[in-house]
Amino acid sequence: MTQTNEKNCPLSGVCNVAGTLPQCTTDCSPYISVTRRYKASQLPKDYTTTFMSNSPVRATQEAIYATLDTYIKSFSMDGVRIKNVYLMSESPGTGKTTTASALLNEYIRRRFMYYVKRKEEVPQELALFLDMTEWQNRYNMATMSKDEDKLDGIAKDIERYSEVEFLVIDDIGLRTATEAFRGYVHTIINARTTNSLPIVFTSNVPITELRNVFDDRLYDRVRDQCIELPFDGQSKRGRR
Repeated sequence: MTQTNEKNCPLSGVCNVAGTLPQCTTDCSPYISVTRRYKASQLPKDYTTTFMSNSPVRATQEAIYATLDTYIKSFSMDGVRIKNVYLMSESPGTGKTTTASALLNEYIRRRFMYYVKRKEEVPQELALFLDMTEWQNRYNMATMSKDEDKLDGIAKDIERYSEVEFLVIDDIGLRTATEAFRGYVHTIINARTTNSLPIVFTSNVPITELRNVFDDRLYDRVRDQCIELPFDGQSKRGRR
């Protein structure tokens, strides 16, 4: 017997035929389409099913999640600038990355339906997750080996991260980055702020320290349209 697919589909909460055969299967076109955009997001596997409603961080960061519950409504509003979000905690494991991932998942789901309802073409990439440590390691390997193909890949990354609608930058600290690498990150952030494209940052340093990483002008532009949310408590790793 064919099984319905509503438990696996991120659109089930807004779908009129969720749980109904013959429509609700893995062959459903919207399901296939939105799943393709999740796979393209580069989100780590551990976070692919994390949304604001089921995030394990919600119970320990209630005030932050109350703010973000309002914030995510802007994802499907007309004429509203979606702000940047800066999730900060000096302690690791307090839920910053989990929360940022939940926001990315919410953006893809809500923005996908936004385009569908407006009968507009849905962009092939709606949101991307940039693991800054991993990307910096790839950059270092490419420069040390002088691998032209890998360096070309970094250049293409810069273009993608600069232009995608919604970007998560995980671990923006960059304390040991080279001047050249910081310049690339500056290029991404500057392009996005210039074009009013939202960024969700996670960091273990206060937002004021971004002026030491970049310059005062870029720091002021990021902060101007930014919701700063400090996380409390100790590490909760292993509790997911």
